[in-house]
Amino acid sequence: MHTNALASGAMAPQRRRLFTVIAGVVAALLLVLLLLPQLILPGVAADHIRGKLAKHATVVSVHVGAFPALELLFGHADSVTVHLSHVQVASGQAGGLISMTSNTDGLDVLADSVQIGPLELTQARVHKASGGELSASGTLTQASIAAALPPGVAVTPIASGDGKLLLRGQLSAFGFAVGADAVLEALNGKLVNETSAPISPAGSITS
Repeated sequence: MHTNALASGAMAPQRRRLFTVIAGVVAALLLVLLLLPQLILPGVAADHIRGKLAKHATVVSVHVGAFPALELLFGHADSVTVHLSHVQVASGQAGGLISMTSNTDGLDVLADSVQIGPLELTQARVHKASGGELSASGTLTQASIAAALPPGVAVTPIASGDGKLLLRGQLSAFGFAVGADAVLEALNGKLVNETSAPISPAGSITS
């Protein structure tokens, strides 16, 4: 009996050490399982976005943030930051690019230049706040507008605000000119304009 008691007493520390080793191994495995997706999945998601954008743009950088990163497996990210040097799309394709923003809480896209049909914008930015509000801005020069217009047509930006741009256009031919105002805005990824009544009588002569 005394010998059995001594043997049991000697085994107790060994069991505790074995339990400690097993617990440490399990904890290490769990840590690896948590950290590995965090290290790998954002890069995989960034490469996926880069591949999609490469069809229309020259991609400088893409960064994806997600915690836990496992949410990326369900197609959702906390934040996406993209820098593009040049984007070229038809006017109707812009909506497809904007629809890609629905799977992220925060978004910041900067494009040095954007060619939408015949128009070229510079320093174009699309930003999505955590509340879901989407905003866009860019610079449209007079030279860019003129290059997109046929001969005899002149358009001058007059005012902007609330996501709309007021333009004043004039068509000149054979010494006659007629003009009108137009409000240009982005709607569902397309440029939509609403033209007002002519501001100059048809057939007025320009000097």
